[in-house]
Amino acid sequence: MAHILSPPDGAAYLDPEEVFRRLREEFDYTAIDRDEGADVVGEIVAKLVELNAPQEVIDFQRASQDRAIQVVIANDATSDDYLQFTVKPNNGIFIGYSSSQHESATRRLVERCAQVLNYQINLL
Repeated sequence: MAHILSPPDGAAYLDPEEVFRRLREEFDYTAIDRDEGADVVGEIVAKLVELNAPQEVIDFQRASQDRAIQVVIANDATSDDYLQFTVKPNNGIFIGYSSSQHESATRRLVERCAQVLNYQINLL
């Protein structure tokens, strides 16, 4: 199972740096990795090319690569209950889980993310 966080209809996506700024204020532990964010988008682009996706889809992802950031959030640095996701410009935040237990354990983190970003939580 997975969720995607996105702004309500008609609202604009927050810039990745603004997303991280808000999350940093909300959570006791946050980490950012710009290189990993770019690598994740690079892997997505490679897969889209392999799947022969429409060029506009590939171009949209490529355009976000330089500004994508990988984020980790938790209540504290030693917690096993954390979320890790990539934030890209003009994209929802995809949150995947390693197990149903991980999903249950991090549900409150997802809710807090959505609240601080003023985003909706949608089940995928």
